[in-house]
Amino acid sequence: MRGEDLGALPRRLDDALGLGGAHKSTPEDFAVEELPAYEASGGAHLHLVLRRAGRNTHDLARELAALLGAREDEVGYAGRKDRHAVTTQAFTVHAPDLEPDEAASRVAAELGVEVLAASRHGNKLRLGHLRGNRFTLRIRGARAGAADLSRAALERLAAEGAPNYFGAQRFGRGGDNVARGLAILRGRRAPRRERDLMVSALQAALFNDWLARRSEDGLLDVLLEGDLARTARGGLFDVEDAAVEAPRLAAGEIEITGPIFGAKMRAAGGAAGLREAAVLANHGLAPADFRPVRAEGSRRPALLRPREVAVTTRDGDPVLSFVLPKGAYATVLLRELGVENDASLRREED
Repeated sequence: MRGEDLGALPRRLDDALGLGGAHKSTPEDFAVEELPAYEASGGAHLHLVLRRAGRNTHDLARELAALLGAREDEVGYAGRKDRHAVTTQAFTVHAPDLEPDEAASRVAAELGVEVLAASRHGNKLRLGHLRGNRFTLRIRGARAGAADLSRAALERLAAEGAPNYFGAQRFGRGGDNVARGLAILRGRRAPRRERDLMVSALQAALFNDWLARRSEDGLLDVLLEGDLARTARGGLFDVEDAAVEAPRLAAGEIEITGPIFGAKMRAAGGAAGLREAAVLANHGLAPADFRPVRAEGSRRPALLRPREVAVTTRDGDPVLSFVLPKGAYATVLLRELGVENDASLRREED
């Protein structure tokens, strides 16, 4: 399956800039700040905004649970973040009897992370409960003129969008998470966390395959009869007349969505639905295969558009800043610029 090999997938910028250089040479070169969907509102959960490097989200959540006397499933977070970065991220911990200031002091002293805010919240944070992420990335060793070139490219991608592929870190070392996900769908038993991780990698590779085929056929910006489009408010609707809806797509009022295959995924119809079904059939799969592993499926935007784009320099290196919607990968955007050298990419799913 080629979906886990980003090198085989088409780019929006056919004339890839080839900025060269490397990101994540050090964790400080890759900073990500989570943008919350809503503010903390008081309640039984501690709400801690933490800045750290050198730990992935799952490991830090486990450490928080042990330190603050909660079960691991009583710790919540909105997104999984890379250990090879400086990350600002919120966690909730169900600890109704622990004062926020006391918790903040213990976390800072014993876990060695910076506590930016401590308060209370009424709900456990769950995956997806965020508005997006702000990235600040330093590119070392890029070609001459890289700052101006990357600024122009990012502005173009902000207007036109880039293919919203899942990044390579989703697929594990050598992309083997996808093969393990296929084996689980075909009956191999695995612990729940491993099962969910590997099946989600398979779903991501299938989406990438669907998106690559759409790109190769010149359909990134073209509606098909039966497409499922999403409005700015997040609602899905069936495209019955592509010509009627095309101006709304061009104006950015709606967006094309693609399949995160699962037992309950809302499938496209018409010509768009035939394309989705072909992706599954090519890999010998059917929607019902996802039912035993409780993978329901969803829809994902076909394109990502960076916002609040800015480019500066530091000691001659370009420093890129932009905001991406939740679920989008900065490494996918960098790939459009020809920046692909990152030794940390395949070290972990997070």
